[in-house]
Amino acid sequence: MTTAYPNCAGSLPLQTLYIELFDCKDEYLSHGTGFLVHIGCKQIGLITARHNLTALDIFTGQKIGRAPPKKAKVWIPRKANQSWVPFEIDLENKPWIDFETFNPPKPKSDVVIILLHFREKAVKDLLLFTFRTMDEVRFSDWQTWRVGMPMTILGYPIRRSQQKSALGIAGQLASEPRIDFQIGDERYPMYLVSARTWSGMSGGPVVPFQGHGGYFFDNGEWTAAAGGGEPLCLGLYGGRLTVTQNESSDLGLVWRICWLINAVYHELKTKNSYTFVELKANE
Repeated sequence: MTTAYPNCAGSLPLQTLYIELFDCKDEYLSHGTGFLVHIGCKQIGLITARHNLTALDIFTGQKIGRAPPKKAKVWIPRKANQSWVPFEIDLENKPWIDFETFNPPKPKSDVVIILLHFREKAVKDLLLFTFRTMDEVRFSDWQTWRVGMPMTILGYPIRRSQQKSALGIAGQLASEPRIDFQIGDERYPMYLVSARTWSGMSGGPVVPFQGHGGYFFDNGEWTAAAGGGEPLCLGLYGGRLTVTQNESSDLGLVWRICWLINAVYHELKTKNSYTFVELKANE
């Protein structure tokens, strides 16, 4: 497993990953968004929305789309040139870890993580950027965030054929981020953003609107730009809030990153063994 994680500022569109879903006949079904997090010594996890992998609405249990996906293809950018390398993940045996919300009666969340193992040879020239999330995000960080503040949702509102760089949709914080949002009789560790998002952006990171150094492509390679610090992830975008059975709003659901941190660590501490998905490049 690679340990090469850049300490300098990362490029937000490059850190956000494009995921394509396929059925048992290898036919394209849909696409979604995910991102990598560094969850411990030499461990990387792919985080995305559960409904991307199951084609089931977590709140209603209703089917989404034509059929449940059987295979996911995750695209990661190269260092050497402006291209993206696909890695396949078999979804038949449900290789992800589910998370409960901690709120009684502890319903499941729409967030999953897949623990990844990269072959050293396969990743020697990949950009394995990870968001600043885990124990670096403290409760005190939320004191500065207020309703109406600008935020950005990163993801893939359209299917990408060649370049897999993510797009950003501007929005605003629409609800108090420290208060759980209630759907029906259940409370969930979510808050709302107001933004005109599209299908395909579920699973993407929500970040504060701020400047950052990032990376730029120059003379055939990616070069780190100065300044800005590492980008901060404030949550995972879970899709638009459904008002009625056939109508969605411009309000989006965001799973709070502080809860996600605790959920990941809780799972890692309470289970004795995990399934690591070994990724092999499929070029």
